Amino acid sequence: MLKGLKHLSSRDRLRQLGLFNLENNLEPDLTVVLDVQEMLTGQRLCQSSSHNDAVLAALNQQRSDGILCDITLIAEEQKFHAHKAVLAACSDYFRDGPTSGQDSSKQGMIVIRYEGGKEVIVQMVWPEKSRAMFSLCMVESEADEVNLHGVTSLGLKQALDFAYTGQILLEPGVIQDVLAAGSHLQLLELLSLCSHYLIEELNSFNYLDLYKLADLFNLTLLENAVIGFLVKHLSELLKSHPEEVLALPYCLLREVFKSDRLTSLSEEQIWQEKVMSLEKVRVSLWMSYFGLGFIAFLSSGFVGFALPPSTLLFDDLAKTKFALITRLAVRWLEHNCRYQYLDELLQYVRFGLMDVDTLHTVALTHPLVQASETATALINEALAYHQSVYAQPVWQTARTKPRFQSDTLYIIGGKKREVCKVKELRYFNPVDQENVHIAGIANWSELAPMPVGRSHHCVAVMGDFLFVAGGEVEHSTGRTCAVRTVCRYDPRTNSWAEIAPMKNCREHFVLGAVDEYLYAVGGRNELRQVLPTVERYCPRKNKWTFVQSFDRSLSCHAGYVVDGLLWISGGVTNTAQYQNRLMVYDPKQNKWLSRSPMLQRRVYHSMAAVQRKLYVLGGNDLDYNNDRILVRHIDSYSIDTDQWTRCSFNMLTGQNESGVAVHNGRIYLVGGYSIWTNEPLACIQSLIITNVRADANTSRLSSWECASYPPPNLYRRLVHQFQNLGETDN
Repeated sequence: MLKGLKHLSSRDRLRQLGLFNLENNLEPDLTVVLDVQEMLTGQRLCQSSSHNDAVLAALNQQRSDGILCDITLIAEEQKFHAHKAVLAACSDYFRDGPTSGQDSSKQGMIVIRYEGGKEVIVQMVWPEKSRAMFSLCMVESEADEVNLHGVTSLGLKQALDFAYTGQILLEPGVIQDVLAAGSHLQLLELLSLCSHYLIEELNSFNYLDLYKLADLFNLTLLENAVIGFLVKHLSELLKSHPEEVLALPYCLLREVFKSDRLTSLSEEQIWQEKVMSLEKVRVSLWMSYFGLGFIAFLSSGFVGFALPPSTLLFDDLAKTKFALITRLAVRWLEHNCRYQYLDELLQYVRFGLMDVDTLHTVALTHPLVQASETATALINEALAYHQSVYAQPVWQTARTKPRFQSDTLYIIGGKKREVCKVKELRYFNPVDQENVHIAGIANWSELAPMPVGRSHHCVAVMGDFLFVAGGEVEHSTGRTCAVRTVCRYDPRTNSWAEIAPMKNCREHFVLGAVDEYLYAVGGRNELRQVLPTVERYCPRKNKWTFVQSFDRSLSCHAGYVVDGLLWISGGVTNTAQYQNRLMVYDPKQNKWLSRSPMLQRRVYHSMAAVQRKLYVLGGNDLDYNNDRILVRHIDSYSIDTDQWTRCSFNMLTGQNESGVAVHNGRIYLVGGYSIWTNEPLACIQSLIITNVRADANTSRLSSWECASYPPPNLYRRLVHQFQNLGETDN
């Protein structure tokens, strides 16, 4: 009925529909109109893509033509027409401007002092809590003209142009005027653009001046960029511009010393100024047990985390001694006699990362240390830390935490095709950290090997130390069996040390770090008997003790630590019964609690957690003929609702005894073996939980254990976001 009416006027359309009286122009029959409405169905939000820009462009044209403007801003006797509504929409200054009775000319004013004809910016004067300039209580709300002091006409013009167009052309000649106007008018988006422009211009000649600008105009983004620049280039700046480094303001130097990413200098260099080569790798691991070995996502630097098949965070080693942060601190304090900062500044020197000899020969003999009770206490704290060798994982503080750079992938032990057991500790060291995602870039480097080669072992990280427990070892007779031995890797010295062995020999088990303890759960012993026992390791006592056992024997299960609880799923009993149970261990109650069972039985599978959900991936089950079948389904468990859900997508290929790593909402499933050929799989699958899709990767990795560290903050660039790691020779 409505077809063909769209080119007619509204009145003609009504005439066509019989809704308009031609003789006396009566109003339309509303009853008939209602009938037309009933023929239309649905409700749709219709949006114009050009409306916002068109309105802003029209307002800007009105401003240029002086039409409908209701305010005139004056800077340096030059007048600029504007609309109060537009200004209030763009700026807190006009929404929340000077307080009543306060001189608005002082708002954001730059105080300038002249020294020998040179203009020097001293400080920015900011008001206390304020009211809107255009609010009823302000004189400016009724004024037609407002004088702005402390803002140049050039800066005001640029700021207004930005307010009406969202665009600005920044260049060296206008940047200071724009910053002053943007700060005065509180145009936060404009200040953000200025910050990004200055960050692009940041270099070794202007970093200090840009920091002063950032401090003056409260540009947090630029300030953090200068700190990051110094952290990255401090070593070379000490060589090329040492006087500038010594002239750094205290607040800037303090933030540099606090940074975990300060790896260009070691602690003794910060103290001694001995330039030594440093190669550190922060190791961020999630460890999950899988068949033949262990793979770990590590990050360059060192920060520890504790989770069983869970997040393991780990630093790599300094291949030489830590050398140079403390010396820099001392030189800076001695420069212009800034000893009032001594006690606070030395808090950020990580004395625990120095070896004992250095602590004695350098720190304790320095007059500054001897004269400061705080410094002496810090040295003694570090010496006590080194004396308590086994307890170090639970004694970690900010002063013993190694510094790091970026994430990478680690593999520990396992089984090669040509070698029964290997002791290698290797890490993927990309040629270019910025372009690690580019296919074909690969550089596998070796660290100190484990004392004994092993496979089917488990790994956990506690307090920045990597623990490797149990597994299967080949004896001189050629026989292989499970062992109880445990060793600990120290990334600061690139060395391994034996710690107290477990009470039971274990392989195909789960190892998890919860609070200050390691927990070893189930597995098979040296006689291949399936165990129900659970034991925990106390670093303070260097001792293993039994805790509450399972209600049945269990091996080949998966585990993960979330919220201080150890979660265990699936597995097989001593009577070869495949399990679909989900159990959780509460260390505070020393009790195992049952949760909703999985949707399917699984053994040799992997488990990971993202956004308070557990995910079980891979593994195998038995069919009706009692034959093994691969499980490609991915199931998720809500910790909050105790409910399982089958995901609408499957793994691209089945994987058994795979390593699993979690980072930034992405789950990596690495390696494993084929139940049909018993051959290792050359496959890395990644699952992005937020985007709900899976990617395949054909990098050649055998059955290894996998681990990754979920950082904070997280921002940090992730080496995990790769498309191809390249091939290993394993």
